[in-house]
Amino acid sequence: MIVQARGHLWRLDSVSADTVTETSLDNPEAKARTFFLPFEAAGISIKQMGLPPAQAGDSVVHDLFLRATRMTMMHGTAPLASLQRSRVIPTNYQLVPVMMALDMPRVRLLIAVSLGKPIEAGLITLELLARKQAGRVLVLTPANLREQWRDAFDHFFHVPLELLSTSEIRKLGRRLPPGANPWGHFPYVVASIDYAKHDTVKNLILHQNWDLVIVDEAHGSAAPALGARGAADKERYDFVQRLARQCQHLILATATPHNGYSASFASLLRMLDETQEGNRISYPLGLVDGDVNEPIIRRQRAKRHIVQRRRKDVQDWFKREHKRSPFPKRNSKEVLIEPSKPELEADEISGFLLKQAGAQVPYRGVLHKTSEGALGALSSLTKPEVFGRLVRRTLELLHDGQEGACDKACYEYLLTYENQWVHGSLDRTLIMPLLHELTGVMWEQVSSNDHFDRHAGALGSGGRDDRTPQAW
Repeated sequence: MIVQARGHLWRLDSVSADTVTETSLDNPEAKARTFFLPFEAAGISIKQMGLPPAQAGDSVVHDLFLRATRMTMMHGTAPLASLQRSRVIPTNYQLVPVMMALDMPRVRLLIAVSLGKPIEAGLITLELLARKQAGRVLVLTPANLREQWRDAFDHFFHVPLELLSTSEIRKLGRRLPPGANPWGHFPYVVASIDYAKHDTVKNLILHQNWDLVIVDEAHGSAAPALGARGAADKERYDFVQRLARQCQHLILATATPHNGYSASFASLLRMLDETQEGNRISYPLGLVDGDVNEPIIRRQRAKRHIVQRRRKDVQDWFKREHKRSPFPKRNSKEVLIEPSKPELEADEISGFLLKQAGAQVPYRGVLHKTSEGALGALSSLTKPEVFGRLVRRTLELLHDGQEGACDKACYEYLLTYENQWVHGSLDRTLIMPLLHELTGVMWEQVSSNDHFDRHAGALGSGGRDDRTPQAW
């Protein structure tokens, strides 16, 4: 019902004994307001539009009137206001999260899809904004995805997310009032979760009233499970958990919600469930029971708050609808590329061996990248099966165990026309014993020069194997 009060048009949302709740139709940024009837009843009237005039008027004015009426009434009559305000033409499956959200008093969703997360989260965001169920939005993403979310929300949904970071906040100095908190000044914000979790920043964020919080790559904010390896981060988890308790609506988006540890997955469901009122924390949805490390997930309840869709599910949907799939066909083919001479000679990885007295494996290895391009090779080499395969291939090239092999060196290995001046010193048998010992070596990757130097300093004069150079 449309009413008039205080000189403005309002949509009547609810009526109680002494109060009415109304949402302004004149101001798209306004929130719902509660009016105390003993003071306001005389000034509230039902708005009647009346009959059109008997004579036709100005067609231009009439067109403007129709447009204004359509925009005014849109919030109260459109089934999906987000479709009228966006550039998105969604497919059926992309509307599922929106329909699920509309059935929830508080939107608490885990969107576990591998593609289209900004679109589906954006549709829900726009729907909540259009229905005046949200006014302040915070989007937390990995640093490399901030611009993608900002551009998607701006282009598709006309929601101007303000990107906040250390450098951006410096640039915003002229746009902010003196002493203003940028996290409170802008209604729609996107930021890196690793920037937001810092102590100096997170308190500024937590002191704000956020209606909707969206966390992308939410698996990185799950509770770290005992014995788990992965991207879970305790500081991220603590920060997002506190946000989840305070905000009205929460959307967790991730393509990999389950890392194999039920405790981590259950922590995401608990975030959807947690509510804080004063100092009291409750779990009204009852999605998870049991101990933190041995959770019991209530599947029937949880599935009402989870949207899970794989790429294969989307492809099957296009096939059922007899529509052309937008995904290109994948043609997996291994292509071997010979590295150039400068690449072969580049010193990208440093390392050394530590002797282990009395251990089954006589050595422990330490590796460290010396250039930015070596991260992939370094991560690969620290896997036992990869380095073991490398050692076995080296032994094969050295003719290990082959009958009729060369005595010391040959042109299949070691000898080249460019190193003729050292042919007499080359001997493939010198490295053989060490290579056999390296087959089972466990390698440790150190992340900084400081860590590397500490390992090297603790090595001492007798720890390093003299047969192995420090840098390769």
